[in-house]
Amino acid sequence: MLNVLLADGSLVFAKLLKRRLECDQRYHLVHAMDDGQLQQILATGHEFLLALVEFSLPGNGDGHGIRQLIAKKIPVVVLASAFDNDTDFSIRQDDGIVDYVTKKTMNLDYIVEIIARMEHNGDHPILVAFASPEQANTISEPLKRYRFPIFEAHDEPEAHQILTAHPEIRLVMIDYAVPGCDGLKLLEWIRQDLKRNRDDLLVIGVSAQGEEASVRFIKEGANDFLAKPFHREELIYRVHQNIQRIENQQTLNAITCTDSVTQLANARFFLNAGVTLYSNAIRENISVTLAVFALDEVASLVENYGDYARVLALMRIGELLNRAFRKTDIAARLDDETFGVLIANPEPDNTVVVFSRLKQRIEALRIPYEDDFIRVKVSIGITSRLVGSLADMVAHAMTILRQVQQEGGGIRLG
Repeated sequence: MLNVLLADGSLVFAKLLKRRLECDQRYHLVHAMDDGQLQQILATGHEFLLALVEFSLPGNGDGHGIRQLIAKKIPVVVLASAFDNDTDFSIRQDDGIVDYVTKKTMNLDYIVEIIARMEHNGDHPILVAFASPEQANTISEPLKRYRFPIFEAHDEPEAHQILTAHPEIRLVMIDYAVPGCDGLKLLEWIRQDLKRNRDDLLVIGVSAQGEEASVRFIKEGANDFLAKPFHREELIYRVHQNIQRIENQQTLNAITCTDSVTQLANARFFLNAGVTLYSNAIRENISVTLAVFALDEVASLVENYGDYARVLALMRIGELLNRAFRKTDIAARLDDETFGVLIANPEPDNTVVVFSRLKQRIEALRIPYEDDFIRVKVSIGITSRLVGSLADMVAHAMTILRQVQQEGGGIRLG
C-alpha cells in the first residue's frame, strides 16, 4: 500500500478521506492533527506518495511544515477552507507546491484524482523539446513535481535521438521554435519518419504566436495546443487530459487484444504482432520458433467435471504462460483449447527442452475444483521454419500438433 500524508486539523475531513482512500486497499492515510504530530511522523522516515497539508495547520502558522515536506521531495497539495487573492497568489508562486484545493466543497473526487495521478504518472515519460533551457524548465519542473519522468531536448537532432532511443515516450511538448528547424518540422518528422501517429504518440504544441500557430500545429498532426503565457494549472490540466487519453487508448487496446479468460494475447493480436516479428526475423536473418499446443482429452474433462472445469484449466495455463516467457515473446490463446507461443532468437538447440519443461509444468498443475483436483495433459507442435509467411508457419505447426495428437499425444519439432 502507498502512504498518503494528511496534515489537517479536522477529524471529520480526515475520516471522510480515509474511508474514501482505503476502500480499495491501495492507499494508507497517515493523519497529523497539528505541526507537532507532523514532526513526529516525518521523524519516522516513512515514504509518502504525497502530502495533503492544511494551509493554516495548527502550530504551523509560518508554513514551516510545508517547507520541510518540499525539502524532503514529498509532493505537497495545499488544503484551505477558502482562498483569497493574496493566498492564491502566494501558493501559485511557490514552485514547491504541486496543487491547491479548497475544502469548502469537500471536493474529495478531485483530491482522489490527484492521488491516483501521482501514483500512475511515473508510467508516462514526457519529452520537452524547447529551444531555451530556461523555457523548458517552466514546463519540466511542474511536471516533475507530479512525478512525470522528463526528457529534455534543446534542438532537433537531440529530440530525434531521444525519441528513437525511448519508444516508451508517449507525450511530447514541442516549442514552436527549436534550433535548426521549427517545431512543425519536428512534428512532421515524428508523424512521417518516426511513424508515430496521434494515438501512439501525443503531441502538444506550445507557442506565443496565438491562433495561427495553433491551427498549423493541429493541421500538421498535433493533438493539442498550449498558448504562452500559461498558468501552471493550465499546463497540468492539459497534460493530464492528454495522459487520460493515452490510458483510455491502452484500456481499449487491452480489451480488443486480450483474451478475457486467460489474460493472454488473443488470436488477433498474435497474428498482427507476429507478422511484424516474423518480418523482422526474415530481414535481420534471425531465428524464430513457433510452438502450438492444445489440451488433450477435452471432451473427457468436460464430461467428468463440466465446462467450468475446462475454463479453470485455461485460466491456470494462462497464468503459467504469462510468467514463463519474456516480454519480447508473444504468448496467446489462438482458439478454444489451443495456444501459440512465438519466440524470436531462441537459445540454439534448446527449443525442445524449453517446451518439454513447459509441458511438464502444465501437466503438474493441480487445479482445485469443488472437492477434487483437475489434471490436464497437452500436446505440442514446434517449428522454426521461416518459409512463406507467418500464416504458413502457423499452419505447419498446427499440422505437427494434429499428428502428435493422433499418435496419442506428446511433443515434436518439425
